[in-house]
Order: sequence, then C-alpha cells, then structure tokens
Amino acid sequence: TPEGFLVNRLSGKCVDVSVPDPARGGSMLRQRTCEFNVGKLSVQRWEHTPEGFLKHLVSGECLDSKLAMFPCPHTDQHWQMLSDGHILNRMSGKCLDVAGSPGLEDGAKVVLWSCAYDVGSGDQRWEILPSGTIRNRLSKKCLRWESGQKMNLRLAPCHLEAPGLDLSLEFFHDGFVRSKDTGLCLNVDGQPGTADGASVNLAACEDKTIETSGIWTQMPGGFIRNTGNDWETQHKCLEVFGRSGTDDKVQEEAPIHLEFCEIQSDQKWDIADGGFVKNSIGGRKCLDVRSAPGSLGGKLWLQNCVDWSSPTAYLDLKWQLTQDGQIQNKHSSRCVAVLGEPGGERVDLEPCSDNAGSSQQWDSRPGGELVHRRTGRCLVLRSQ
Repeated sequence: TPEGFLVNRLSGKCVDVSVPDPARGGSMLRQRTCEFNVGKLSVQRWEHTPEGFLKHLVSGECLDSKLAMFPCPHTDQHWQMLSDGHILNRMSGKCLDVAGSPGLEDGAKVVLWSCAYDVGSGDQRWEILPSGTIRNRLSKKCLRWESGQKMNLRLAPCHLEAPGLDLSLEFFHDGFVRSKDTGLCLNVDGQPGTADGASVNLAACEDKTIETSGIWTQMPGGFIRNTGNDWETQHKCLEVFGRSGTDDKVQEEAPIHLEFCEIQSDQKWDIADGGFVKNSIGGRKCLDVRSAPGSLGGKLWLQNCVDWSSPTAYLDLKWQLTQDGQIQNKHSSRCVAVLGEPGGERVDLEPCSDNAGSSQQWDSRPGGELVHRRTGRCLVLRSQ
C-alpha cells in the first residue's frame, strides 16, 4: 500500500516480522492482522527501494532470500549538487568540504563534513565549470588526486588555459560522480564512509549489479518474486504457508515462505467478448461443457474456440460472470461450482441458485485468475 503495508489478497492480513522458525527454513515472516490504525509506528511497514530491496522501515534492515533480516547493502558514492553550491553525500547527509578553517591552501585535503548551510561563503560551496572541472568558490581552486592506492583528493590551482589537466567529473542522474579520465567515482573512505573528516577519493564505481540474495521484484498480479543472486530462490515468490483449499492460508500467525511463482501458469483466463472464457496460456482454448445428448449438465473441459458472431450459436462455449460472482453457462444456465468436502473438492456444473452460498462465487482478478471466494483456489487445468 502507499503507507508501506504488504497485504495478502486472500487473507487480508499483513506481512510482519517475528522470531525465526527453523521449520520454515528460518523465516522471520508471519501474516498478522494489519495495523493500519498505528500508521508510521507500525512494525509492518516496508519500502521497496529503487535497488529492489525490501527494507523494513522500523529496523532499517532488508529481507534476504532466506526470509531473514540483514544490513541493507549500501553505497556512499551517491551525491547531489545543491542549488547553493553544496555537494551533498546522500547516504550520510554530509557535504564535500576542505580540511582547514577555512581550507584554502594548495594540497588541503578534501573530506566529508557536516553541512554548514548558514555560512554564506564557506569552503563547502563549489561550482561546475563548462569543462566539468569542480572549483571551490571560496579559494577558486580545483581538485586533483594524489598518486597512491586510495587516490585521495586535494585542493590544487586550476588550469583554466588547459582544463584537461584538472580533474573533470560528470554527474549522473542516479547520484554517481565519475571521473571522465579514469572512469572512477567520487568515493568516501570507510565501510561505509559517513564520519566527519573521512577522506574523499576516487574508487571503482559501485554502480554494477549488487551481489545479494535480497533483491525483490513486484510482478503483475501482485506477486513478490526474489530476483537476487541465490539461484535456488531467485524464481520463487512470497507465499503464505498452508494447504490450499483450507483455512491454513488465512490464519493469524501463519508463516510466510518462498514457493515457485505461478506467474506463467494454467490459472490465467481471459473473459473475451461474446462470453468465451479462454485459457490465456498454451493452446488458448475455451471453457466448454461436454454433456450427454438431451442433458443440461456435463463435465467441464477445453475445446477449440469458435469465433462465431451469432449470439445464439455455440452457447455451450459461452459464459457470463454475474454481479454475484457466478460463472453461468449460456446454454444450460447452470453455474460453475466447487463441490465436495475439503481435500476432495471437484469443479462441476450445478443449477444456479441464490441460496448456493459461496460454492458458486468467483472473482476475476486483474492478473487473469478466476478465484473461488470460499477456498481461495484458482480455476486451473489438470490432465486426466
């Protein structure tokens, strides 16, 4: 939700963090009644970050593919050029500074420091020249890197007549600031670099794929799929643990685990113009009723779709989804129902009835699933 709650569509409950359960592979996740009334104080709030992390907003930690919390991967190489000339490090909230009070001398060290927005002409204000050179507004000096393993930055006289001799940088929309000459990025010393006085240097850019199992993608239809670097889990989705067709999946405290996603499954259907219910994967055949001569009942099966404009032809292939959620056959006027006891249910046709309760009620999901309201199970193809 916009507030950060992850709500299960079947149970209406939210993802919560609990003590790890060894029986569920160490999963720390449970579903619990949503704490919408608590708002920002709720421990059920998450952020799906631009990098793909599922970040728990209370602890500040991220979810990995074992469904355990771990420190979120980070980079201290994201910067922002502010309109007043400050160059802000996004991770620490601190600014590019020059050592000294103020820092004016050749060779003065370039460091990270708490931003001084109230100092009108301090040494934290910079300007970008047309060549890409960054010049300090107070000292009118530019940047150079010193030789060595860390390539620390220092203040040096500008070469306006030969700008190629100065450090030339380019700012990218994602926050990286890269040297045009070396391809290295503006970096803060440390793991991560957040302390006042930390040296600023050039280092390999951290803009490649992040090596972690805790990368998640929200798929069409509401699936949350793992796309991290653990090949055993990278194609699995968050799922409430329990037996399908029972109340297991709507219980308070039900564990959440990873299971293979059914994104490209035989549970997808299109309710097409003219009343056809067409399976949208594979052969794209239509739902039909195979009945004995003179009988209105029969067995549900798939048949080649017949594109026929006459509203009175091929009625056994045509259906309507009523306002009450019933899937009604236009030939027999009977409805698709789930019959039988839990664990032994079957899908069949029976006379439509307002008193049939939830056995005949279905919901058409945006992702193409036809979901039985009572059991929460999808209409799916099965071979004989």
